[in-house]
Amino acid sequence: FAAHSDPRHNVVGVGLGRLFITRQATSDHSNRSSGLTYEDAVALRRQFPHARAVSPISSTQVSAFYKEFRARGEVAGITPDWAKLDWNYKVRGRFFNDADLRDFAQVCVLIKKNHTKESEQNEIGTQDDPLAPLFRRHDPLRQTIRLGGTSFRVVGILEELPKDDDMDVGDNNATVLLPLTSFQKRLSLEQKQLDMIDVESRVPDLTTLE
Repeated sequence: FAAHSDPRHNVVGVGLGRLFITRQATSDHSNRSSGLTYEDAVALRRQFPHARAVSPISSTQVSAFYKEFRARGEVAGITPDWAKLDWNYKVRGRFFNDADLRDFAQVCVLIKKNHTKESEQNEIGTQDDPLAPLFRRHDPLRQTIRLGGTSFRVVGILEELPKDDDMDVGDNNATVLLPLTSFQKRLSLEQKQLDMIDVESRVPDLTTLE
C-alpha cells in the first residue's frame, strides 16, 4: 500500500491502533500523483482486513435547501466504517450501509448539534450549526433535502455527537454526512482527493506501518 511508503502522504499515530493518514504537500512540480484517494482506502482495507475501521473522509462547503430553509455548511463524504470508530453516538433512523456506498445512493445523515439557549434564540443559526433553524421547525427524517443541485433522502439524524477528542469527520464542522461514493459522484465531481483516512486497527504493531 502506497500511503505509508510515499513521502507525499503523512501518517500520524494518535494512540494504540489509531492512525490519521493525510495528504503531504510537495513543491515537486513533476509530481503527477492523484493524491490520497478512495482507492487508497480500499487498498488499505485489503491489506489489513482485520482492522476495525478504515474510514476515508472528504468534505466541502455546500448550500442546503428544505422548504423555506436555506443554509450553507460543511458536507462530509464518509463510508460505513465511520460508524465503527471508537466513539459513542446516537442515530435516529439508520446509518449508511455497504449497499448505499455501492449504489451511489442519494441518502444522507444530518448532524443535530447541541444548542445553548442563546443559539436557540438565534433564527439565523450559528456558525457551529447552520442547521439549527431547520431542526427547530421541522423533523427532516425520511424527508428529501437538496444539497447544491442534487436531492438526498434523510435516512438518519445524528442526535448525539461522538465523544472523542480525536474525532475528525471533516471535523466537528460537518453538518451533513453522505456516502463517500455519492459525495464524489453527485456532489463534488472535481474533488477526488480525500482529506484523510482514519484507521482504527486495534492491532498494536499497525502504529509503526514499517
